[in-house]
Amino acid sequence: MGGMRQPEPASEHSIARQAPAHDVSWAIERVAPALPLKMVCLPRALAAWQMLRRRGAPARLHFGIVRTNPIQKQAHAWLDSCGVEVCGYPEAFDCVEIGYFAGSV
Repeated sequence: MGGMRQPEPASEHSIARQAPAHDVSWAIERVAPALPLKMVCLPRALAAWQMLRRRGAPARLHFGIVRTNPIQKQAHAWLDSCGVEVCGYPEAFDCVEIGYFAGSV
């Protein structure tokens, strides 16, 4: 029968796949504010991307423009992996995506 697929219940396998994304998200959010430089969205997303890559986890790096200020364009970057919002959220919800880079292992 056609139609949308029902989401699969969380399984041990999917939880295990999400673990690196949760760990990296936690690390980025804890360390970035303590650094002596301002870690804005792009350096955070790139650092998280590399950390996930080293752990063999797939990730998607998104690039977009914030839509709430049409006069002054402001770019934003965010990252997700295995259904986990790693960094750049919730600001990403106010953006129009203009491109992304998806990597796999």
